[in-house]
Amino acid sequence: MQLLKYLLPLAMSASISAAQPLEERDISSSWAGVNSYFLHAYQKSDRLAVLDAVKDAKLKTLRIFISHTLQNNKDTGSVNMPDIEPQQVGTYDDTQLRAIDQLMLEARERGIKLVIAMHDRYQLGCWGNDTYVSKYKLPAIDCAKTPAAQNDVTFFYQDASPIYDFDNRLTYILQHKNQLISGSPQWKDLSDYIFAFNIQNEGQGHLRNNIAPVPKWWCDRSKKMRSIMGDSKILISTGGGNEFPNSDIPENWSCATLDLIDIHSYSGVSEWRNKAPIALQHAQAAKKLVLFEEFGATGSDKASVVGQHIDIFNGLKVPWMVWQINKPGKGAADYEFWTNEATFGVVKQGAAKALSISAAQTFPNLV
Repeated sequence: MQLLKYLLPLAMSASISAAQPLEERDISSSWAGVNSYFLHAYQKSDRLAVLDAVKDAKLKTLRIFISHTLQNNKDTGSVNMPDIEPQQVGTYDDTQLRAIDQLMLEARERGIKLVIAMHDRYQLGCWGNDTYVSKYKLPAIDCAKTPAAQNDVTFFYQDASPIYDFDNRLTYILQHKNQLISGSPQWKDLSDYIFAFNIQNEGQGHLRNNIAPVPKWWCDRSKKMRSIMGDSKILISTGGGNEFPNSDIPENWSCATLDLIDIHSYSGVSEWRNKAPIALQHAQAAKKLVLFEEFGATGSDKASVVGQHIDIFNGLKVPWMVWQINKPGKGAADYEFWTNEATFGVVKQGAAKALSISAAQTFPNLV
């Protein structure tokens, strides 16, 4: 009953959203966004509070994952959110997709577009264990206690069987219909609501010293997605590796069907200062878009370190998305932050600065 109540939309909100389509246009200024990977699992009042904070900070995009999260994840009071293949690979449960349907409307009313990761690499036996782990007997560990590199799931990216299953997952998500919108359009056609689809969050992360063993995996998945999406204005993006060596790779820049290359790194300000300009050069040479999609900091100097990152990104005139906004935050103890922390003010100030400068690249499908 609680979950049904949580998913039930306001009819007025749905009708307003359907009746007032947003104008699609390119954006020539830089911009900023934020990660909040399980926001669709929040209770409604808290979810709306987060969205209001994102709007207040003038953040243009919000990134979520399609993956299982437990009840009260990170002490947020969230509901249990099953994966879309909760019992068996290839047998789908739309509970999570319907929750995201609702989030789309709520975000759009605030001028925010979603970045949707179609799967989370860390559910492959690292921080979580989804049905791909059981079907393919992947080496599951507890990454809270054991280095993630010991969760070597290279097989998932190499073997034809899991690749076939994963492509079916991508197809199912892209063709899901949002019945809260007039005409029940498929997600692939919802460029008013969705900025980009990540193929996977940090695909091939923590494998073989962070060097992707199957570098063409992202391109092959993007080809499959584009064959389904047609001329959709929603961008197809990588979802990043976990660091520069598996985010910024030649195979991604040369792939015709990858629109946006996402860079993730938590190796510190110096790493970004040295390598972010190179990633931008690669993007400009390849005539592809680049987004600094994940970075963050923890500790007593979190706000200051986040600000140093943002200064680098804004100096390069490249958009960025910080990790991550949660209600409540964790203070110095974690990468999450909330409005009562200094980090929020730093992000808000940085986002305003981003919007005031001409971007190194023009981004489509933002308003």
